[in-house]
Amino acid sequence: METINIKELWAQASPRNLGVDTEEIITKKHCRIITKYISDSRMKAVVCFCAFIVVSLLFMYAFLLLKLSMSLHLAAPLIIAGVFLFLRFIVEWRKYVSLQKDYDHYNTTKSEKLITAKIKRIKIIDFISYIVLFYSISIVLFVLMHNDKFLKDEFGWIIWILIIILLGLPWLIHYSPRR
Repeated sequence: METINIKELWAQASPRNLGVDTEEIITKKHCRIITKYISDSRMKAVVCFCAFIVVSLLFMYAFLLLKLSMSLHLAAPLIIAGVFLFLRFIVEWRKYVSLQKDYDHYNTTKSEKLITAKIKRIKIIDFISYIVLFYSISIVLFVLMHNDKFLKDEFGWIIWILIIILLGLPWLIHYSPRR
């Protein structure tokens, strides 16, 4: 019986000896989906950052250059929107950076489990950030309506409908089917 040298077999079975082309692997459908997801995440991060910069510049222009005075009740929704954009930028950037990690040194099933767990964690963080944003805006609208008699009398029913929509929106976003 011949002796089998495991090191020789391993060296013969390595990808560089099998002629595996990495470009061919990248062009496969599942790799394109992951690449698209990563590029979408990067694009969302850039858009959120640009929107945050625009909102910040508009605030500075309105309050510093035009010297507008606005009560905290009126500025609160705008401030919440600015904070939300900044937090969305951080979440999207973390998503982009975490998906850039290389899972090639794991076997296929472990790599798939790690990526699936990471995507689930990202979805939960997105859901929580949406809940914080929309519920905060709902609370601010309720306080504004409660403190302002004109809003309560004239636009009370519209604000209540808006509050109900804002309370249900995170759940709708979370459970809506994704493409």
